[in-house]
Amino acid sequence: MRSADAGGYLPLRQAIADHLFETRGIECTPDQVVVVTGEGQAISLAASLLIKRGDGVLIENPTHVGIRQILRAAGARLVPVAVDDRGFDPKAAAFDEADVRVALFTPSSHFPTGFTLGAAQRTTIADWARAREGRWILEDDTGHDLASSGSWQSPLWSGARGHVLYFSSFRRTLAPSLRLGFVVVPESLVDAMLSTRLLADGYRPPLEQAILNDFIVGGHYAEHVRAMREIYAERHAVLAAAVAEHLGDTVLPEPSLAGLHTICRLPAHLRDGDLAERAAGSFVLRPLSAFYEGATNANALLLGHAQLNAQELRREVRRLAAVLRDDQPNLRRAM
Repeated sequence: MRSADAGGYLPLRQAIADHLFETRGIECTPDQVVVVTGEGQAISLAASLLIKRGDGVLIENPTHVGIRQILRAAGARLVPVAVDDRGFDPKAAAFDEADVRVALFTPSSHFPTGFTLGAAQRTTIADWARAREGRWILEDDTGHDLASSGSWQSPLWSGARGHVLYFSSFRRTLAPSLRLGFVVVPESLVDAMLSTRLLADGYRPPLEQAILNDFIVGGHYAEHVRAMREIYAERHAVLAAAVAEHLGDTVLPEPSLAGLHTICRLPAHLRDGDLAERAAGSFVLRPLSAFYEGATNANALLLGHAQLNAQELRREVRRLAAVLRDDQPNLRRAM
């Protein structure tokens, strides 16, 4: 069964296809663009199409907890690939496992580290997919629009065309409550994806799609993204300065590559899970270790800076400093 409605509002699908060509060099038709409720649904639909119970799926480690939950619900056996700020080691990755048919990567802006996958690593992934029929790459590009300038490399879609399902959403760039995203599928999967989309939840109401289409076509979306990048960079700078002032050398912020949060490394005697629990209620604060599959030595906090203005950021850093003050007498007193 195929329905035009299942793919979403046609003008919006055309606008997305044009936007992807202009910003990412992705060549696709509107028929290949399927509007979804976000990256979660994109992964869920792809998993229902491509994964059989027990299939191995390569995932980055660390990654979103939600991604792991969706893939496990689809019956996947997760095969973690260790990544850091340099990407992953191709020799250590389990690309040669016979039952691994799907790999999920976020090459433009990995969550939570924000790294950008290098050209050689992209080639490794593309070569793996092209080497055997029935291998698929799920390319999560959700963080691209707000990522640092280092992410402007060709997507995996271009390097392994026909083997990639490319998806993103407008949740981070516009509003968390806007449940709109898209997945671009190879021509060979269009009919199957539309049928799966219909069975999942019919089709999205057209009004919000029509509004988003006008926003993109009028050039407002591109202008908005440029403005948000500048605002988030300014907020990261405020956060980093406040951390340096109130936490000294105890908490060390890293450059913000992903736009929406800052990773702050902790000394070995402070554990990120314990500290996050003690500091609950201040910041949007999460322990880095929570995003790992299996045991990890990772020890850092993710401090969300996107939704707070400069005054609020400074206030929250002072609150975090107050939590640490009893254990760290060398910290300067919060003002």
